Amino acid sequence: MATQVLSDITGALSLFFLPELQRQMNRHSVGLSLIPKRMGRGKTHNWDTQFSGATAASFSEGADAGAAAQDVSVAAALSWSQYRSIFGVSGLAKATSATSPGSAEELLNIVAMHAKNSAAKLASTLNSEIFSGSSNIVGMDTAFSASGTYAGISKATYPEWAGNVSANSGTPRALTKTLMDTLDKNVYKASGMSCDALLTTPEVVVKYESLFDSTVRHIVENGEISAQSRGMSGKIVRDRSGFSGYSYKGKPIFRDKDATAGHMYFLSLDYISFVTLPPSGLGQTAVAAMAAALADDEGAPSGVMGAVEYLAKLGDSDRFQVKVYPLLEVERPNAQGLLDDIAE
Repeated sequence: MATQVLSDITGALSLFFLPELQRQMNRHSVGLSLIPKRMGRGKTHNWDTQFSGATAASFSEGADAGAAAQDVSVAAALSWSQYRSIFGVSGLAKATSATSPGSAEELLNIVAMHAKNSAAKLASTLNSEIFSGSSNIVGMDTAFSASGTYAGISKATYPEWAGNVSANSGTPRALTKTLMDTLDKNVYKASGMSCDALLTTPEVVVKYESLFDSTVRHIVENGEISAQSRGMSGKIVRDRSGFSGYSYKGKPIFRDKDATAGHMYFLSLDYISFVTLPPSGLGQTAVAAMAAALADDEGAPSGVMGAVEYLAKLGDSDRFQVKVYPLLEVERPNAQGLLDDIAE
């Protein structure tokens, strides 16, 4: 009798998969995670600003009062935008995935899996929009600019509304500490404060690192050369914040794949927010809206909440959407800085 070999029975054996679903895409949203979040309300998002108008001077004894002058109050307003990611699942796909033990565990609930994927895609899209912006969200490139109009207020009419921009007329130039120091000085002169964090592209971070190539020092601890943190199990804990490991004057530098090329953003985080309307969930007949945290594909949270909604029954399939009504608010453009035209 011939010896049993694997090839004789391989078609009759079951397949088992690792329990984790291994996503290959990069939807990490560093900038979106870094910026503070708040809930909004009303038909537009509004806040009050004030600009210089008051005067003060010495006067002679007994002099009459002159003309009155006071600071000027002006309303700023931004419109809400609408973003969503739609997915559909057939009845057969739901039934077979739910009865397929041995597959990746997330596939057992295929609707929840696609909701997670759509939420991550939505977060990644919003992360890209906060930089260059679009016809919907007004991004930092516009809000931080030194000219034009932002939130309905002209920067020419009110120069204190202008951001602090260091540019080179579109011609890329080498990143230097002097460029950064000058912009940091200008932010301080305009607003009386310095930034909390810097945000830029991975390529510009490499240029910043190269400024210190001649002075790099490795610290050996416990026989290792490592800056990685370790958890209780001893495994290396991955940093999903986008922190580059470098800082500028004590301020952390973060890298983001979606940052505008050649830009370095100096952020005063007390005066910038990512604002969303809470979804109402009205008008749904089949299922209620479920809150959805817009995290990336590995679960790193962005801090933004959306909603998963059931849309329609289309024969033997169901359609859903993950949606959010967002905007980016920069309360004080003059507390922010933009270093432009950096050669990558």
